[in-house]
Amino acid sequence: MELHFHTTSANNNHHTTCKSRTRGPNRNKFVGVRQRPSGKWVAEIKNTTQKIRMWLGTFDTAEEAAQAYDEAACLLRGSNTRTNFLNNVPCNPALSLKIRNLLNQKRGLKKGTLLVKMFPQPSQNVPIKRPVKRLFLLVVVSKVVLLVAVLAATKWMALLFLA
Repeated sequence: MELHFHTTSANNNHHTTCKSRTRGPNRNKFVGVRQRPSGKWVAEIKNTTQKIRMWLGTFDTAEEAAQAYDEAACLLRGSNTRTNFLNNVPCNPALSLKIRNLLNQKRGLKKGTLLVKMFPQPSQNVPIKRPVKRLFLLVVVSKVVLLVAVLAATKWMALLFLA
């Protein structure tokens, strides 16, 4: 028994589908990065909770723009955010300061205030605290307090109705 597979039509469909998704040889593969018609790469990040868009700048390579996006994402959303590079890219202190100042300006603050105090400088190597753990701890403590309150209330109710 001979089996024949028709792979040409499936491959052609797949090829045309892939072709429509790509934009030429320099296809963008990074989040927050796009290429201008001039060939330069630009990076921007959106903070949907505060409804602001930060223009991070124009770069010669997509990797530089992606690094700028990664640093901004970590500053805005914490160290557990989705980034372009799996490993931590070495921080560029000048770029980090620029991102902090841009965010301060978007929030209407003077340069060098609030966010510089909220976020450590990259050279300090201080880990960013994650509020998720605090929230989880708060929920656990709240449940324990609620359980104690319910037990006290049921004991009080039992004493009230039995007396």
